[in-house]
This record gives sequence, C-alpha cells and structure tokens, in this order.
Amino acid sequence: MLLSILILIFAFGVLVGTFFWVARLLAARSQRQAAAMAASVDAGAVVETALTAEEEAAEELERTKTGVGVNATLGLILSVLACLLFFLSPLTLVLSAAGLWFSANALWLGFRRFSVFIGRAALGTVLGAASVGLHFGYRTGQFTLPF
Repeated sequence: MLLSILILIFAFGVLVGTFFWVARLLAARSQRQAAAMAASVDAGAVVETALTAEEEAAEELERTKTGVGVNATLGLILSVLACLLFFLSPLTLVLSAAGLWFSANALWLGFRRFSVFIGRAALGTVLGAASVGLHFGYRTGQFTLPF
C-alpha cells in the first residue's frame, strides 16, 4: 500500500516537472521570436505587414485544412484504441467519446467548408460508435471474450 502511494507521488512529480520543462521551453522560444521581430524592425521605419483580406482568407483555409486532417487522424487512432481496449475498463469509453468527437468534427468541417468526404473521419466515426456498442455488450454480459 505504501509503495503504491510512493509510486503515485513520484509519477505526479514527474508529470509536474514535465509541465514546467515544457513551459520553460515555450517561454524561451517566444522570447527568441520576440527578439527576432524587434531586431527586424528598423529604428525609425515602420514595416507594414498588413495582409489583404484574400491573403488572410487563404491562410485561414490552409490552417483549417491542416486541422481537419489532424482531427480525422486523431479520431481514427482514438477509435481504434477504444475498439481494441474496450474490455479493460469502463473508463475507456472516454477514448470512444474523444474519437467520435474528433472524427465527427473533421467530417462536419470537411462537408461544410470543403465539400469533401473524409474517409478517415468516417471510419473513425463508425469505429467510435462500434466501440460504444462493444462496451455496452461486454458490460451487460451479452458476449464474453475467449481469453
């Protein structure tokens, strides 16, 4: 009992230490970027970096395309994990919910913004829904695992 508590405390300490390490890295990177931007601006001249509306729209479209692809992939991975690990715990339903969310979001954005069908997102949605069914069937005793 005492050993498990000590291991838990150690793991929490490692987690907090990792958060501080990442925060320090991000702060150092932002300071370098701020210094680079300050050095690029001349003392008396103001550099105009205003983008036109078309350029801003194109940049937003590229960011959205990248985000949709990442969401579709993440949703598919989480849904596959939820299908594979449904027997471990009822808490793996969180994987199902997250997989469904990311996949459905990517599918919706693909239809709404780009008028395209994203197969990864559709497969992730189907697998996420199937994992919910697997959870339900396993927890209610409707089927058992052979191992």
